[in-house]
Amino acid sequence: MRIRLWHKVAALLVVGILEGTALTLFVNYQRERAAIETRYRESVEALATTLSPVLLETLLANEVIDPDNTREVLREIALVYGDLRSIAVLGDDGQPLDLGSEWGSVPPEAHRVVRPITILSPGETPREIGRIEVAFDATRLHAARRSLIGHAVTLGAVAILVAVSFSILVARGITVPLATLALGMKRLESDDLDVRVNLRTKDEVGDLAAVFNRLVEGMQAKRELIHYVPKSAWEAAHRRAAGGAESSARNQELTILFSDVVGFTPMTEVTSADELVRRLNRYFEEMAPIVTRNGGMIDKFIGDAIMAIFEASTAGDAGANAAVSAALEMQARMAELRVSNPEAFRIRIGVNTGVVILGDIGAMSSRRDYTCVGSAVNVAQRFESTCPVDAVHVGSSTFRRLDPVPPPEWIKRRDGLRVKGVEEPLTTYVLRSPWRDFNDGEGQHDSESCRSDP
Repeated sequence: MRIRLWHKVAALLVVGILEGTALTLFVNYQRERAAIETRYRESVEALATTLSPVLLETLLANEVIDPDNTREVLREIALVYGDLRSIAVLGDDGQPLDLGSEWGSVPPEAHRVVRPITILSPGETPREIGRIEVAFDATRLHAARRSLIGHAVTLGAVAILVAVSFSILVARGITVPLATLALGMKRLESDDLDVRVNLRTKDEVGDLAAVFNRLVEGMQAKRELIHYVPKSAWEAAHRRAAGGAESSARNQELTILFSDVVGFTPMTEVTSADELVRRLNRYFEEMAPIVTRNGGMIDKFIGDAIMAIFEASTAGDAGANAAVSAALEMQARMAELRVSNPEAFRIRIGVNTGVVILGDIGAMSSRRDYTCVGSAVNVAQRFESTCPVDAVHVGSSTFRRLDPVPPPEWIKRRDGLRVKGVEEPLTTYVLRSPWRDFNDGEGQHDSESCRSDP
C-alpha cells in the first residue's frame, strides 16, 4: 500500500510530540517523587537525632527500660509529623523491640525509611547499636502518581490534538509545494515546456522551484534554437556537451539539393521588409516539411535559398532518390500554391550527388557549423543557378541512381554544360513533371534550355 508523503511527515511529527510529552511527564513525576522521598529522609534524620538519647539506654540493654515514657515520646513525635504511621526500633540483632502494638508494626502500604543509630566511644570508631525504621503515610506518593496519570491523560489529549493539527499544517507546508513541483516535472516529462511552478516559499523548496523554472526556460530556448541550426550541428553539439569526443571530419557520399527563388533580389527592392519576410517564411514553411518528410536534412537557409543533404537509404543510393522526390514534390507544391495565389514564388532546384567533406567548420572559439563542403556541393549550387524556372536540374551522378527512372516525357537531357570549377563539360537532366504550366505567362518558360555557368 502506498502511503503519501504528507501522511508520513504528519505521523513522524505526532510520534515525536507524543514522545516528548511522555518524557516530560515522566521527568516531572521522578522529580516530584524524589522531592517527597528527600523530605522523608530528612524527617527520619531528625527523628533519629531526637530519639537517640531516649533510646540509647534501651538499645544498650536490648530491652525497653521505660515503655510508657518511650511510647509517650513517640506519641508526641507523631503529633509533629502528620503523615508518620509507625516507628519501629530494632536491636543490634535486627529484632524489633516491643514498643507497643501502635508503634511496633510497620504497615505494608506505608513508605519505610531505615536509619542506623550509632554511638561513638572515645578512641573507637562509630558502632551501630540498633536501627530506627520509620513508616510514613504514602498518600502523597500515591497522590503524585494519580496526579501524574491525570495530567498525562489531559496533556496527552491536548498534545495529540495539537500534534495532529500542527503536523498536518507542517506536512502540508512541505508536501504541497513538493507535489506541485512533482506535477511540473511530470508535465516536463511529457514535453510540455510551457510549464512553470509558481511557488513563493522562502525555503529550499522555493529555491528548487526557481531553479526548475530557469531550467525549463533554458530548455525552451534550446528547443527554439533547434530551428536555427541544422539537426546535424545540434546532434554534434549534444554529443560534445555530453562528454563525447569532438566529431572529426570525414568523407561521405551524399546528395545535395539547392533551391532558389527566381527574381528574389529585385523583389527586395520593391517590397517592404515585413512583407518580404512574411512571404519568405510562408515559403519555407511549405518547403521544409517536404525535405524532412523525404528523409533530407536542411543544412542551412541562405537568404531565399535552401541547402539540404540526403544520405543513402539503400546501398549505392547515396540519397539520390529521396532528393529528387523532394525536389519534384517542392515544385508540385509551388504549382498548387500559384493556382490560388499568382504571386507565389517560382523556384529553381539543383541536385547533385558526390563525395563531400562532413564535419565542424568555422571559428572553434566562437561560431562554427556542422556542414559539408566540397566540389559536389559547389556543383549542386551551379546546377540550381543554371536550372530553368519551375524545373529540377539533376547531375548524371544523381540521375543514374534513380530507381525507378521518371517517365521519359518528364526528362530532357542536356550535354555540354560548363560550370565553374569543373574542367570537363557535364551531362545533366532537366526534370519537369505534369505540374508545369507552359502558358503561365511572364516568359518564364523561355528558360527552357540550360545556361552555361559564367
